[in-house]
Amino acid sequence: WIYDRANWCPGAEVRPYFYDISNKITPGDSVTVDFDMQPGYVWNGQGSTPYYRIDAQLVTYGAPNFQNDAAITDIIAPTDADYWKRHNPVCNNAIIKIKNTGSNTLTSLDIAYGPQGSIKANYHWTGSLDFFEETTLELPPASWGSWTGPDIFEVNISNPSGQSDEYAHNNSMQTHFERTPLYENDMVFWLRTNAAGYETSYTLKDINGNIIYSRSNCSNNTIYKDTFHLADGCYTLTIFDSGEDGLYFFANNDGSGYAKLRKMGGAMIKNFKANFGSKISQQFTVGFPIGIETKPWESFMEIYPNPSNGLVQCDINLNQTLDIDLYVTDLMGRIIEHKTAQEFSQGTIAIDMSNQASGIYLVNLRAGNRLISKKLIVQHE
Repeated sequence: WIYDRANWCPGAEVRPYFYDISNKITPGDSVTVDFDMQPGYVWNGQGSTPYYRIDAQLVTYGAPNFQNDAAITDIIAPTDADYWKRHNPVCNNAIIKIKNTGSNTLTSLDIAYGPQGSIKANYHWTGSLDFFEETTLELPPASWGSWTGPDIFEVNISNPSGQSDEYAHNNSMQTHFERTPLYENDMVFWLRTNAAGYETSYTLKDINGNIIYSRSNCSNNTIYKDTFHLADGCYTLTIFDSGEDGLYFFANNDGSGYAKLRKMGGAMIKNFKANFGSKISQQFTVGFPIGIETKPWESFMEIYPNPSNGLVQCDINLNQTLDIDLYVTDLMGRIIEHKTAQEFSQGTIAIDMSNQASGIYLVNLRAGNRLISKKLIVQHE
């Protein structure tokens, strides 16, 4: 969030901070713990009085139970956990956290990892972690071949510092994950800048981090169409905004832009959310699927901008030709706008909500026997 929001906007999930204070405590002494706030915040006197809410726990423990023990404490990628959403889905490097839970310094570790049911990749880590120290590892690409197992990623660790692990219950972890989409070798990236075009840039990188395509120093309110010709592989497309307010943000005057991936014939592949802050990424494969991918029905319709001042575009890409009904309702179920099309497969339908009150609406698409609803926020300036 780029503006101060003390006491007027909900905060985000906060993970705890851990401090080892063992060297500051002597048994039998009295200790005072003091919290000091970051300076520079001044209340403007509006609204209710702001305050800080702090929760703290003191954890005491005895000597380590084991000499040689390591733990896997988190899988950052691949996972569908909300906290790590910006790192996922992936088709290249897995990211994990390990911790030394033995009294001896941890100097090496064997790590086996990959999707459940696949041939596991193996990585030998070397380093130096003292008791209770933790580190984040980016592993080499896993065996992302086509497999028939569930969307579960597994990590197993063993042989801490070349010794037998003395406690096996913290050596394994699993996460459920979303598979990366499969795209075609040739596609077109559409980028429309807003009134602050100089803030926007993008890179397309291969699995080794090499930049294949990029663009920066963009002009204001300009449409760029860059054609990608890609070999089979895993890629990461990242759109950046140095102003940290994306291509659209309701609380500034930069206007609205968009970023889309389209097939060579114009059909929609991916429509990126315009309100993305400092950056937004998408990993995808070309030429080979991650397992057996099934594209969710929700991905066939995108609405933008959202929030909107009333003029809304609905990008629809169906996997067959169908008669469609597109209608907007309020939260009471009353129909506000209604449009139909016969023998429709792909395209963009415009909806004008500029005469409607600010609020939350539902955009509903009925195609054949399928129905999808997406929330639309109308916010007039």
